[in-house]
Formats: sequence, C-alpha cells, structure tokens
Amino acid sequence: MRIRIAILATLLLSLPRTALTQGAHDRYTLLPHIGLQFFSTDRLGLFGGVTYRPSLESDRERFWAAALGGELGIAGGELNLGVARHLRPIISDVGGLGSDISIKGQLAYLRTWGDPAHVGPRQSFLGPEVQVMWSIVGVRVGYFSRLSGDTPSDESFFTVGVVLGWH
Repeated sequence: MRIRIAILATLLLSLPRTALTQGAHDRYTLLPHIGLQFFSTDRLGLFGGVTYRPSLESDRERFWAAALGGELGIAGGELNLGVARHLRPIISDVGGLGSDISIKGQLAYLRTWGDPAHVGPRQSFLGPEVQVMWSIVGVRVGYFSRLSGDTPSDESFFTVGVVLGWH
C-alpha cells in the first residue's frame, strides 16, 4: 500500500505543467496541490493531488471543482475524492498568490501502519472530511468508520488536522 501511494504521489508531482492543461483554448485545467499536513491519526505527512477547475480566475468563484488526492504519513496513508470551491478573500486589500479562501469536502480512505495516534495499526477506514484553507494554512476535520481491522474501540472516530501547502 505504501508503495502504491508513493508511486501515485511521485507521478502527480512529476507531471510537467503542459501535461496538466487541457489545451490553450480550453476553459478548464488540472491544478496540482501539494504540501505538508499534521493529522491526528497518521501524524506528519505529505499530500498531493489535482483539482479540475476553470482556468480563468473570474470563473472560479462559483465553481465546485472535482478534487483527487493522496497522503503519505509516518503512521498512515489516505486516498480521497471530493469537491472544492475557491472563495474571494475576506479582506479586499489582501491579494497575490494563495490569498484566497477555499473549502473542500471529500470522501477519504485511510489506512494505518506503524504507530498511529488514537487508533491501531494495520486497519482501513472510510469517512467524510471537510477542509477550510486561507492562503496556505488550513484545518481539516473528519469522521471515519472502520472497514477492516480488529483493534477494540476503533470502530469509528473523529479526526482533526492542520494543513500547510498549495491548494
């Protein structure tokens, strides 16, 4: 499982910018997102993925974009699929790269290994997550239910995490 997640992350991060665009005249583009996350189950990790959204800034405000991503952490990994929306900055004087606010809802598959916090290793979970970002800092919360594994009292749990990166 770790190898598959590492291969997926490497492929997503190694795509050239020209491979991410759908054509010069197309209004939609695949936008990469990468960063670092501190999460309550898999602790510290890297994330990567893509969002399919309008390429024109004026079109992004009311558009819910499809998002696909993965994470590789010290004590777990995750694959997720969801939708994201970028909103205008709250303060009109704030501008520049990464100054917008975004929200993302996703369905996540979580697999633990090593020494995860609050749950046992070698278990699989599925659950919804919501992430809110401002600039390059965000907070993510989720609720997971166990798919496989047998550690007592790990049938379901809430998670919280801090995200630093480009979304």
